[in-house]
Amino acid sequence: AAPSAAPPAGGVLGDRAAFDYVDEDGVADELQCSLCREPFVEPVMHTACLNTFCAGCLRRVQRCPLCRAELAADSVRRAPLALQNLLDRLQVSCK
Repeated sequence: AAPSAAPPAGGVLGDRAAFDYVDEDGVADELQCSLCREPFVEPVMHTACLNTFCAGCLRRVQRCPLCRAELAADSVRRAPLALQNLLDRLQVSCK
């Protein structure tokens, strides 16, 4: 299938099995989750250290893997819109 813009967050993006990134090796480290090492899916920010992770990855741990602070509902926020805009520019191909 021909490359297209990344699907919007909350839609097909949550189902990583539905697509491949066209140039996954070329994705900047700043756009990759330090837990799954993939481009962020539904990025969220831990407010204690300002590190960003995939929402699904962070739900599987009880402490921030980088700063070790306990994760609480009020310490996790949606990542800045600018980050989501950069992720939306990544090219994908549907499987």
